[in-house]
Amino acid sequence: MSDNDNNTQTSTPARQGAVIGIAIGAGMAVSHLIRNATQEQMGVTASVVVAVLAAAVVAAIVATVAHRLLIDANR
Repeated sequence: MSDNDNNTQTSTPARQGAVIGIAIGAGMAVSHLIRNATQEQMGVTASVVVAVLAAAVVAAIVATVAHRLLIDANR
């Protein structure tokens, strides 16, 4: 009996790596944009904190969506 006989999908290390890479890239892009936009108004430390928090949220959302898309593409 294979893993796919019960209609469950497993993630391979390559897929997990792709999802992590996409999420990190999106998070870094958002972090950079927010930090540059808020640095003058908030100061360096506060803008970095806001940028890191925003990057974490974006990375989590992107990872979830990318993982879903990869699973759906495998069906």
